[in-house]
Amino acid sequence: MSKIALADELVKIISSGDMDYAQDYYNEWCSGIQWPSLANGQIKHACDKWGVDPVRFGYQAPARSEERITYDWQDGE
Repeated sequence: MSKIALADELVKIISSGDMDYAQDYYNEWCSGIQWPSLANGQIKHACDKWGVDPVRFGYQAPARSEERITYDWQDGE
C-alpha cells in the first residue's frame, strides 16, 4: 500500500475520533513512515480537531529555514 493510501486511511480513522483504533492502525501499518508533506498536514489537522498530539501518528513539523538579510552601509550613500 502506498504512503498516501495509508495516510488517507489513518486520517479517516483519526477524524472518526477512535484514537485507540487509530493507534493500533498506525502501529501495525504505518510505524516508521516518513509522511509526504500533504499527508503530514492532513494528519496534523485531523489530530488538532480532537486535541491529540499528532507526533504519536508520525507527524513531523516542517523544517524552518532562517534566512538572514544583512545590509552593508557605507558612508556617503
